[in-house]
Amino acid sequence: MKEIKIYYHGNLKEIIKSKNNLDENGNVMEGLGHIGGKNKSVCVDLYCAKDIVIGAGEFAYINLGVSMKLPKGYKADIVPRSGTFGKYNLIQTNSDGRVDTNYSSKSDLWKMPVHNVLTQTDIKDILKQFINKVIDLQGEITSTDFIDSLDFREVTIKAGERVCQMEIYEVMDDFKFVEDNLEGEEARKGFGNGTGV
Repeated sequence: MKEIKIYYHGNLKEIIKSKNNLDENGNVMEGLGHIGGKNKSVCVDLYCAKDIVIGAGEFAYINLGVSMKLPKGYKADIVPRSGTFGKYNLIQTNSDGRVDTNYSSKSDLWKMPVHNVLTQTDIKDILKQFINKVIDLQGEITSTDFIDSLDFREVTIKAGERVCQMEIYEVMDDFKFVEDNLEGEEARKGFGNGTGV
């Protein structure tokens, strides 16, 4: 079995242990690993390491509390957990993250770039606040100082909450690009699902 060198920042290791997740042998996990073993979870969950508040429409980095040295020839892909958007209204801004083997020092802290999506409900709430704060009963605007006083929805992610997961893959083999006119190759006549887009 290959080893991955890992450094836990702050008290993340204690937080993970306090979750009482079990490994494949029924032992409480003391750090990262497949919860329940790899037959039950194909990826390794990563945790928020420090409380963070993200306002609607804002971008932030979630501190994942780890630095790792991957084995030579391997990379890690980081993607949101299936419930991350539904629970927090967050999307990972780069769709998925790739961690290279050379991102490997103690100071190379893993983070998840996210955006708290501004929804129609958020916009309606802001419009209601605007009407209530700056328009009087006669329909006149009473203030122009309202912008700083508007309250956008916020999401709070506490340390220890699982927000994303990683999977480690071998890096693809080297290959050489050879220029060719591709004459004689059959055209698919479409992009993606064959709709002709």
